[in-house]
Amino acid sequence: MMHLDAKAISCPDYSLVVRGFLSTVPDNERAHIVTREPRALKRMEHICSVYEWQLDVSQKNDDIHFMVTKKKV
Repeated sequence: MMHLDAKAISCPDYSLVVRGFLSTVPDNERAHIVTREPRALKRMEHICSVYEWQLDVSQKNDDIHFMVTKKKV
């Protein structure tokens, strides 16, 4: 599993960094992304729906955790 700590990154840079990171994750692997960006949920939902990847979300205090399973389309 690959990890990205994106807590210090805000929009619009957040989307660029996350897309770049996810492009390095092999197909059928999971990625864990942590952020504090309040607009990240909408962006992650969009990215995952376009590529038909599975997205699981949880939140602990100010940290939002995304678990993305990259399925080959």
